Amino acid sequence: MRGDDDLDVYAMGRSGLSTRFEGALSYAAGLHRDQVRKGTPIPYVSHLLSVAALVLEDGGDEDQAIAALLHDAVEDQGGAPRLDEIRLRFGDVVARIVEACTDSDETPRPPYRVRKQLYLDQLPAEPPDVLRVALADKLHNSRALLNGLRAEGPAELWTHFKASPEDKLRYLRAALEVFKATVDSAMVGEFERVVGALEAHAGVEPALDLTLGVVPPGWARADGSYRVAVCQFQPVLLDKAANLAKMEQMARQAAAEGAALVVFPECSVTGYGLGRIAREMAELAEVAVGAGRGPAIRVMEALSSELSAGIVFGLVERCGDVVYNSAVTVLPGVGVAGVYQKSHMGESEGRIFRCGDRFSLMPGPAGRFGSLIRNDLEFPEASRILALRGAQLVAVSSANVRPREDFQGVYARARAMENNVFVAVANCVGSVGNTEFFGGSIIADPFGRVLAEAGDDEAVLIADVDLSVITTAVAEVDYLAKRRPELYGGVV
Repeated sequence: MRGDDDLDVYAMGRSGLSTRFEGALSYAAGLHRDQVRKGTPIPYVSHLLSVAALVLEDGGDEDQAIAALLHDAVEDQGGAPRLDEIRLRFGDVVARIVEACTDSDETPRPPYRVRKQLYLDQLPAEPPDVLRVALADKLHNSRALLNGLRAEGPAELWTHFKASPEDKLRYLRAALEVFKATVDSAMVGEFERVVGALEAHAGVEPALDLTLGVVPPGWARADGSYRVAVCQFQPVLLDKAANLAKMEQMARQAAAEGAALVVFPECSVTGYGLGRIAREMAELAEVAVGAGRGPAIRVMEALSSELSAGIVFGLVERCGDVVYNSAVTVLPGVGVAGVYQKSHMGESEGRIFRCGDRFSLMPGPAGRFGSLIRNDLEFPEASRILALRGAQLVAVSSANVRPREDFQGVYARARAMENNVFVAVANCVGSVGNTEFFGGSIIADPFGRVLAEAGDDEAVLIADVDLSVITTAVAEVDYLAKRRPELYGGVV
């Protein structure tokens, strides 16, 4: 990988921009060649040029200008592999800014409100170079919206967007408040004027509540803590109706005990098995996202909203001709907020299920959390990526079998300690043929202390997720801050 120290080989012009910028301009134009601005024939590259111009006029350097040209490349043109290519071509600084300006690299994307709320949550902590590029992006998008309103009127303009005008305006106003508190730039004043004009001409009432409705009122306690539940049970193999009924019963019990987030085991909707059983499971796969999502998804969405609790559950997911071993997160009033596809497979299950290729976060009752599935917990990199992205809790759906009962608790406590996070593991019990699931579900805090642990019977574990405990743990040993990434190149 070429490091930033090697970038001075590019010829520098009097403008302060080198041939490296010219290369980025050509690269961006090629990536977005077939894109136009929503509802117009205007080439999409016009937006990228405008954002880069705003960054340069605000005093931004070449790295920031290049990141402005490429800020939508990951989101629109290739996901994580595109980010790796940007890092190789233009260096770590540009890649860092582009990654921070990307609200999702997943396909299909999470719901608008979910991804925008996650983006807003992390924005105040971003460094000045990221804030400058992000502000320029929001300013130019707002200008374009305002021009569209004046040219087409609200009735026509909003038909070009999937998100409601209320959500778009709420998002822009919330972003504006972040920039007013964090950025000293003339762009902030202009952004405020444009957002005000949008609210005046949008044809909808301005939002008084600047949240995007992802976290329902009362979902977390007043002090920002919440209760997480882990549900350990024996799924009935290949009997969706029986398993959904059991999951509903346990979710209701958890909610009655104050749980705001409920975690179920791996493949909890169908039960888990290998070989012939795995092939039969694949025949019961459901679509998880979109209008064609399956009946199990809809049952859990309705239950989540009724109980005002987020639910994470294991599902055999179908995406076209491909089947995944997935963990689906549904949130109250939102529906499916995210789908995590198991990344680390055993040999036999890899013949049936495709490996996932990304990690993502969901908004929790307080803070954020990420999902993993069984084997993923055994790889420290998976939990570390979630922690680096801002997760305070790692929810693990598992179908772990004997003779690995001595390992699960060690992995859970270690991942919790080394990342300063809570870890909640939901495992199965019972047996399928000669395969015996040992249970041992566990909730550990950032000090590695066991808050709740099950035996080998069905159980609903409850524990408090108090984010102040993370603050205390970080004050004692901030493992993330003490990392030495420059030494770890041989690991990846």
